[in-house]
Amino acid sequence: MIKTRYENISIFIFCAAYIVFSLVYFYLIHGFNAQIIGDSENYIDTAENLVERLFFSADGINADTNRTPGYPLFLALFYALGGNNAIIAVVQIILVAVKFFVVYKIFALLNVSVRLSLLGVFLIVASLTSFELQFAILTETFFGFLIVLSFYFLLRFIKLGGHFYDFAIYAALFNYALFVRPILVYFAAFLCVAFLVAALLKKIKFSAFFTFFIMFALCYGGWITRNYIQTDVAKYSTNAAGDQYFAWILEYDSLADKDPRAAVRDIFNEKYPSETIAHLNPSQKAALLGEVAKDYIKQRPIDYIGQCFMGLFRELFGPTEVAGRQIGFSLTRSIGVFGFIYIFYLCGIYALYLAGIAAQKFKLDIAQVYIFILSAYLLVASAPPGHSRYRDPWWQLIVIGAIALAPIVKERFLELKNFIKTKCFQKTL
Repeated sequence: MIKTRYENISIFIFCAAYIVFSLVYFYLIHGFNAQIIGDSENYIDTAENLVERLFFSADGINADTNRTPGYPLFLALFYALGGNNAIIAVVQIILVAVKFFVVYKIFALLNVSVRLSLLGVFLIVASLTSFELQFAILTETFFGFLIVLSFYFLLRFIKLGGHFYDFAIYAALFNYALFVRPILVYFAAFLCVAFLVAALLKKIKFSAFFTFFIMFALCYGGWITRNYIQTDVAKYSTNAAGDQYFAWILEYDSLADKDPRAAVRDIFNEKYPSETIAHLNPSQKAALLGEVAKDYIKQRPIDYIGQCFMGLFRELFGPTEVAGRQIGFSLTRSIGVFGFIYIFYLCGIYALYLAGIAAQKFKLDIAQVYIFILSAYLLVASAPPGHSRYRDPWWQLIVIGAIALAPIVKERFLELKNFIKTKCFQKTL
């Protein structure tokens, strides 16, 4: 199966065509200008300071604990080589095409037919949110690439004899993804425990567990140590501790008595007058602000839970109007024909995936278990803000899982169809 795939040129043509189409679109729609939206300027400023001063800082004065270094380092590499944001967008286009090829190889390891594999790749391409985000200076494209590539090497480790180098590459890629998006931190800790249990049960060697654990400790512990040394704040990222996360979860809530960010700021200013915290650095102030925001949420648990469910709904079913409104162009900016088609596409994949799990009677192999747990984790962890662009990293995993389970769904459907025919025939007799 795998050998014949390497002889199949269809996927190479597909990926090449995707690159050409994306470049043409990039020129015609965006004039080869990378999209600077949302957090883009912060990433760019931090990367430029890395290149010019070898200092991880957004303002060039204070050490930054808001961001983790993965994506700014990625940007800084190309800035140092003389590249600009347009070049980075082109690189991200290429990374997306490489990701499609990696997905194709994942299907090979899962023994999915060539035609079904190409269909699976096409269904991932059909994600308009992912397509638009590749032109933006945001983490989604790079993070999604690392998630898929790390899964590929983990699958090689599982399916092809448990070679240590496959697991080591997986561990390195996954922990670098943690460097890109701190949202992975609790899942990485869970994996440490899971790999320890697997080692104790002699499912994997202890060397594999130690490799992952050491890489996690270096990334997570190392960055916390850096933050503590430079800012006296022992947090992996103050982004999740500030009002930008804990307060904005209520910004869509009509029950809030006023704009939540403004409310949290008012409480903060009252509790910590400027003259009493003038000696603190921005990271320390962000940590204090996070505590105020947490208390604000604790006093409104119903609003918080409601917003989480609203966020889950937006992330699961929201078309690309969120990304489109931010980026400035979207085929589905408004709910219309395209919007409903896109929602139908999303629901179709969910239905196929859930039907596949049911057809397996919930007895999934380790690869499918990994897909399910990681996807569910990323969905729930990003539920409070709940934008459709946060769907991108786990959506590709769901498509992989759905396509891999499609043959068993077809088999069960045919069995049910034959059963109904038999019953109907018996009644006619």
